[in-house]
Amino acid sequence: GLKRHEWGSNSPDLHSTNHGLCVEAVCTNGHCEAYQNTVFINIGFGQFHLVGGTNANASKCPVCDHYVKPKTCAFNNCKWRWWGIQQPQEGQPPKRLSADWKVADNAYHRFKEDPNGLSRWRKLVFEAHKN
Repeated sequence: GLKRHEWGSNSPDLHSTNHGLCVEAVCTNGHCEAYQNTVFINIGFGQFHLVGGTNANASKCPVCDHYVKPKTCAFNNCKWRWWGIQQPQEGQPPKRLSADWKVADNAYHRFKEDPNGLSRWRKLVFEAHKN
């Protein structure tokens, strides 16, 4: 689920976020100062395909510019929604699912990581717009 986190005053530069959608990933480039650390990719406003898309250009480590695999996302100071296609279990037909627009205030509204949860999605798109 989604959890609201208040802003911390001691966040490192890697952890700064702009308004809208923010994607979290772990950098796997051994030459990067963010290696094996969570990085925050500011997408801002628009759409981002967390699963089943071609976001190679958008999903880059902000420190070294290498591709990183998204693991979760968050929102702040925006309205947002998601939609996608999920296959609940092997052997069952995929279902199209969606959520109504929600509002994220001036806090970090983050989805809990679920490594097995993303594997059920065939397509998962998040969209953020200005309030």
